[in-house]
Amino acid sequence: MKEETELKLLAYVDGELAQEEAAEVEALLHENRLAADLVGELRWTSAAMEGNDSSLKVPEGREFYWSKISRSIELAERQAERETRSGSAEPLWRRFWVPLAGFAAVALVMAINVDSPEVGNPAGATKGTSGAAVAEPVWEDASVYEYYDEKERMSVIWVTSGEENELSTPARENLFRDDEF
Repeated sequence: MKEETELKLLAYVDGELAQEEAAEVEALLHENRLAADLVGELRWTSAAMEGNDSSLKVPEGREFYWSKISRSIELAERQAERETRSGSAEPLWRRFWVPLAGFAAVALVMAINVDSPEVGNPAGATKGTSGAAVAEPVWEDASVYEYYDEKERMSVIWVTSGEENELSTPARENLFRDDEF
């Protein structure tokens, strides 16, 4: 069915057609079952929506409502105009010097922390020959080995203590019993 015909059927249901056109549509309804079904559906939909119309009333009249919007737009334009006439809305020192001062403060804190060997120095650490902090063993009989792999960017720290031999591999328990297989 053409869109033109569908719109004419909708106008027929709404009672917007002249008598001659309404007669043509009624003849079409007797001939075309699809058109009759569409009119039935449109009438059902119209009846279902009839009681559900929202009756929201605006407390002000239409002209007053739109005049409020117009006045708020004009006020915003005037404020923007005043700001452009008086120069920048934000002074130059705020836009340039405040971020620069913040950057300088961060750089100063970093410089102080780098020069001071006590900052970030672990408890019990002493200075080595190069001036860097060297950790001392926590236990008297503990040995600490450290390995750093540049390629993997990974550090491994091996701590042995007590009766273990420094160069031996620690004993592991078997994961499976011999009788399981």
